[in-house]
Amino acid sequence: KSLSLQGMGASCCQPAATTATEIDVYPDIAAKAREEADASAAEAAEATGTDIVRRFARIQNLASRPELNGKPVEIKLYDKDKDKYQVGLENDNAWKLLARDKLEVFGEHRLRSGSKVRVVDSETVSVGGLRGKVGFVTFFDGDKYSVKLQTGENKRLKSACLELLGDVI
Repeated sequence: KSLSLQGMGASCCQPAATTATEIDVYPDIAAKAREEADASAAEAAEATGTDIVRRFARIQNLASRPELNGKPVEIKLYDKDKDKYQVGLENDNAWKLLARDKLEVFGEHRLRSGSKVRVVDSETVSVGGLRGKVGFVTFFDGDKYSVKLQTGENKRLKSACLELLGDVI
């Protein structure tokens, strides 16, 4: 037996499109799907070592160069073959390869290296003449972010004084 689609219209063979209305009707399903996708991406990043790239950390337990212990670094990239991270100290063009256990990653910070930011006043800090200036995060030492403003100035500012405009790198 054969099935005839004559008179049924072409739409019966086309996949149903997801519309904003369907997402609005099923917000729990859409939210759960987003959560599962985010969790899956996070697991993949952790498994490949890329979960902490572009984050900031402090060197710890480094016996070969104890003078570097406690120094803040930016995690530049992950070398999969060596299972180590390439890190850079602030204002130092020399790169170091370190194992993950030699890095104390700073807690979850909303800004990463390359984040585009705007300087704003906070409840506790007035930024005066810097208000509204835009720049990019270049470093974080555990207390303040180093920001290269579009004016060419380099400023160290607390997180509360920075509004995230986007990740560009």
